[in-house]
Amino acid sequence: MSAQEQTSKWISCGQEEEQEGGQGRRPRRFRLYHLPAAASGAHCVVFVPGFMSHGKGLKATHLLGRCRALGCEYVCYDPEGLGESSGRSPEEAAEILSGLEFRHWVENCELALAEARARRVFLVGSSMGGMIALKMALRHPDRISGLLLIAPAVNTLRRKFDQWREELFDDEANRRLDRGEVHVFDSDYGPMPVRKAFFDNLAEEELDLSRPLPVRCPVSILHGVRDESVPHTLSLEIMERLEAERVDLVRNLKIFPPVLPRVTVM
Repeated sequence: MSAQEQTSKWISCGQEEEQEGGQGRRPRRFRLYHLPAAASGAHCVVFVPGFMSHGKGLKATHLLGRCRALGCEYVCYDPEGLGESSGRSPEEAAEILSGLEFRHWVENCELALAEARARRVFLVGSSMGGMIALKMALRHPDRISGLLLIAPAVNTLRRKFDQWREELFDDEANRRLDRGEVHVFDSDYGPMPVRKAFFDNLAEEELDLSRPLPVRCPVSILHGVRDESVPHTLSLEIMERLEAERVDLVRNLKIFPPVLPRVTVM
């Protein structure tokens, strides 16, 4: 088995966005990381990061080590505005994030999926990435061989924004948001710019949990019952809506477990 080396490159989104202050247009792009398979016919795992996360976090790094040990192909990425895709300064990162829509992060995942060389791909989605992974499984049922969803935060961001407005933002900040302006606040993720339109437009991207989800590939869901950010009952609801013949739910997690040897068999 030959040694596997992870490489990285920029992926163009094929569009440009207007920069503030009349400084021209900035190309939309994000950083992608690729570990080739050790042998032909091996699985490909694509990691979909969560809200304000990227391809160099704890879970992404853990998966890189597991895929290298198993000889799997592995793809992960820094969504636009995050990680290496955040520009050259905090100010540029804030500007990129201020102009983003949720659909851009979905588009990043589509383009990352296209970079996988294997015909069939196993998706690992964390938090908000779990919602994007489900969207990929719905759009590409012939390409996705299975899903591992880690505390999947499906349709939670609009409620989170409402909570921020009620508990963290003062009246002036809320007035600026209602006028369509950007408000920057100190969040659990660090300084974060928010724009009301980002969350208003999320309604078009949310999954309809009032009806069955025609995801038929095997699905494993990992969710701690004491999760305060994403309640584990949401995973129970998702589990009931999935049409897959096999859905495993693992609860009471203390650490991110080395589950790849088990789930790749699926």
